[in-house]
Amino acid sequence: MEVVYVKRLLTKPNVVVKVYSSIHKNDGISRACGKDAIRVCAVNTKTDRGVIKSNRINRVPGWELRLKNKVTDVWNQVLAM
Repeated sequence: MEVVYVKRLLTKPNVVVKVYSSIHKNDGISRACGKDAIRVCAVNTKTDRGVIKSNRINRVPGWELRLKNKVTDVWNQVLAM
């Protein structure tokens, strides 16, 4: 029951960057610090297969900056494809 954020790249219309959060869909509340992880990946929408996988981001102090850096890294990898 997590929220998945999706961003499509205009230059790569068949690839999306996804951020799998741990925010509960029904109440909008995340789990306590250190109790979950956030994942970032890129997926080909035609084949529904992953094209870029990254390490998870644990929700511990400093997770916001690590998430931003990971999304930027995956985004740049997709652009370089």
